[in-house]
Amino acid sequence: MVSDPHEPLAWYLAYRYVGDRSTLESMAESMGCTIARPEMPRQRGAPDPLADAAAYALEHDIHPAVSGSFAQSRTRDVAILIQCMERVRRFGAEIGRADRAELGVLLGRRIRTAAAGIEALNAAIRERRIDDERMIQFLGRRTYRLEWLYAPATQLYPDRRWATLD
Repeated sequence: MVSDPHEPLAWYLAYRYVGDRSTLESMAESMGCTIARPEMPRQRGAPDPLADAAAYALEHDIHPAVSGSFAQSRTRDVAILIQCMERVRRFGAEIGRADRAELGVLLGRRIRTAAAGIEALNAAIRERRIDDERMIQFLGRRTYRLEWLYAPATQLYPDRRWATLD
């Protein structure tokens, strides 16, 4: 992910993952198919003591001393980013394994890396080797996992859906 450090990255993450999920749900609905929600990792493992220390300092020492609404909003954004980094550290590998396993089933071969899997998926889509429904269902489950992984950011827009077309 490439971002501009001047932009509020927490909001970018919220728009990205909530928007991706909403788009895939809308596509599935328009096709008359459903996307099964995947099982998410259990909340286990020790929290990162460095992330905890950074979050504590930001909340208790830095944020109260910051004046101005823009600067305070940026400290809240940083707190969200710290929470996201901690979740990615704890659960990112497990989410990646689930994506690669499902992608392997979809493509009919073992996927060793995320980059290789996405490259193979893109080729299969261009060559029309995957039917739309199976592709939408895989991508939808992937968006559910990513929205869960980045929950501290996506909770800025909880349960957001695109408006139904009339």
